Amino acid sequence: MTEPSEDRVKVFASVIAYAPVLVIRVGVAYLRIKRRVRKTAKSFERGMLSRGMSPEVARKLTISWEGDLRTRTLLNRLTGGTFPRGGSW
Repeated sequence: MTEPSEDRVKVFASVIAYAPVLVIRVGVAYLRIKRRVRKTAKSFERGMLSRGMSPEVARKLTISWEGDLRTRTLLNRLTGGTFPRGGSW
């Protein structure tokens, strides 16, 4: 039977080997979703403008709706609002 430290090394090595693949998959999925949100936001804004809403209000609503997929917003939701803001990285 192998020692526990050898098992840990194997697990760690497999995690390290798979991490780049996971990062790439998540990144591609995020970019696809972001593109769909942008397209839908444009359609959303055009629909409001075609029905007579003022451009300023339509733009504010569109920005608010589209902002829910910002990276900072997502990270704040995942971390419970503890993600640092501004230059405090």
